[in-house]
Amino acid sequence: MKRSPATRLFIAVVLAALCAVSIGAVTAPTVTFTDSTLKNGLRAIISEDRAAPVFSVAVAYNVGSRDERSGRTGFAHLFEYMMFKGSENVGTGEHFYTIYSHGGTMDGTTNKERTLYFETMPANQLDAALFLESDRMRSLAIVRENLDNQRNAVQEERRLRVDNQRKGSRAA
Repeated sequence: MKRSPATRLFIAVVLAALCAVSIGAVTAPTVTFTDSTLKNGLRAIISEDRAAPVFSVAVAYNVGSRDERSGRTGFAHLFEYMMFKGSENVGTGEHFYTIYSHGGTMDGTTNKERTLYFETMPANQLDAALFLESDRMRSLAIVRENLDNQRNAVQEERRLRVDNQRKGSRAA
C-alpha cells in the first residue's frame, strides 16, 4: 500500500515525537563515591559499580611539567617512564607482565598538571594491582641503568613529537 507524502510526513513526525519523549525520560545514572584521606596523606576516591567483573585503579600524582624550571624540562615525563622500570619487589618488565598476563590493560600519562597511572583488570586481581602501585610508590628503582635508558626514550620521543614539527605546528 502506497502512502501519500502527507501521511508519511505525519508518521515521521509522530515517530520523532515518540523518540524525543523516550530520550527525555532517560536519566543519567547516579555515581556514588567515597572520598577519604589516609593517615599518610594519600587521598582515596572509590566508586563502586558492579555492572562488570572488572575494576580500574587510577593513581594521580600532583606533579607535571608546570613544576619544571625553564630550560630544564622533561623530568615529569622521565619519571612517568621510570615508574614502569621496577621497584623493590617488582623487577623490570614485571609490572607490564602482571597486568597483561591477567587480561588487564594499563598506561601512564603526564601533562602540565599531573602524572597519572591506571590499570583495568579482572575483579579477582585487585590485590595485585594495589600491590604494584604501592610498591612503586614506596620503592621506585632509581638506578643508573633505568635512568639512562628512560632518559634516552624520553629524548627520542621529544625529537619525534616536538622538535621534528614544522614551525607553525610546534607544541608549546
